[in-house]
Amino acid sequence: MGISDYFDRHRFQTLAFGFLLLGLIAYLDRLTGSEASFSIFYLIPVLFVAWHSGPAFSVLISLAGAALWFAIDNTDGGRGYHHFLIPYWNALVRLGFFITTSVFLARLRAALKRERAIAGLKSEMISIVSHEFNNSLVTISLAGTLLEEEEGEVIAENRRRLYGIITQTQRELARTVKTFLTNARLDSGKFSLERKPIKVRDTIIDALAVLKPMGDQKEVEIVTDFPDIPVLLNADPDAISLVIGNLIGNAIKYTPAGGRVLIRVQDSAPPGKITVSVEDTGIGIVKKDLEAVFSGFYRTAQGKGSAKGFGLGLKVSSELIKSHGSILQVDSVPGRGSKFFFTLPAWQEKT
Repeated sequence: MGISDYFDRHRFQTLAFGFLLLGLIAYLDRLTGSEASFSIFYLIPVLFVAWHSGPAFSVLISLAGAALWFAIDNTDGGRGYHHFLIPYWNALVRLGFFITTSVFLARLRAALKRERAIAGLKSEMISIVSHEFNNSLVTISLAGTLLEEEEGEVIAENRRRLYGIITQTQRELARTVKTFLTNARLDSGKFSLERKPIKVRDTIIDALAVLKPMGDQKEVEIVTDFPDIPVLLNADPDAISLVIGNLIGNAIKYTPAGGRVLIRVQDSAPPGKITVSVEDTGIGIVKKDLEAVFSGFYRTAQGKGSAKGFGLGLKVSSELIKSHGSILQVDSVPGRGSKFFFTLPAWQEKT
């Protein structure tokens, strides 16, 4: 438990420390007299108590702060005010300022706590539902596999097609569930990277094994452009796999029949860096939507008319790339297509 957590849980100790700090400030103010101003320092213990103890205690220490300040001002006949009522007026102004500021700060802290609690509850609920959904998908996949195996060596074409649909749908839903789970982990701060050497070419090929049937069904050509020598990324394998899967999946979804998706890996520039890009000839994104698509649960008007989705994949992908110290970038021309790309360090063998 940190110091901040200690004061949050022990309100009377917080108030006592606030009074001690207030007394120290008043003592120093008394020693320096009118030559040095200590005005701003009286606010420190007031804000400290307000932040950790709430409105009631903040009002109490505000009264104490204003009273001490008033007492110091009137020590030894006051500090040369032209009218005897000026110290009283100053005291009222200070008290009003202390109370207003401290109550506002206390309510702000309470609102932040409620927001964090709601966000935590939402992430937990999404995580629980996603886990249960994922378990159901595993059951569906197992049942489909067993049924297909019972068909024997010869399977009617229409039944083979249906088994393919089951498999493809299960894989797509599994990727969606993984995206939701990762988003919940990111929001709750429980996501952590585990960097390893990744054969980015193999990661793309694995993603295409799942997504290429969707491209074939839509009659979208998928082209890959890899370096002659395989390259290794220094990144988290699960995170990069999800990012690449989301980018390729989106490119296929938003590219009309007869279009093309190009997946390219470049290791030429800058040195020691690898750039992965997914470029399509789809509907594109208008300029005003370029930032919004990374915000989460946002879909453009064109996107809603072209394919179904939740608008969460790009947000999660962007945050995963940020967690690696890079940025998921996009170039897009409405009606001509989009290019999403990111650059990460290559794996360097330790010597």
